Amino acid sequence: MGSDEGTPFAAGTVHVTDGSILAFYTSSLLTTSQSPQTLQRVLAHTDRPLQDLCDDVLYRLGNDTRHSDVILLLARTHPFPADQVAA
Repeated sequence: MGSDEGTPFAAGTVHVTDGSILAFYTSSLLTTSQSPQTLQRVLAHTDRPLQDLCDDVLYRLGNDTRHSDVILLLARTHPFPADQVAA
């Protein structure tokens, strides 16, 4: 249920190149000794299948002592053909 108080987040624009990997994850993915740069290094090989990248992230950053669920969503950007774009 929404409210009239406005958005609870700041809107922004990010420009990404074709073939970029977007990673959305919960904070519980990274432990206190790991940083987002650790995740970036694991995801640096963007030409690999997304399932392989997800597996690598979960195995390399694996930690059985987490106290909450981990969510990782990866998406690869692709250009749309000009005939499928509306303005």
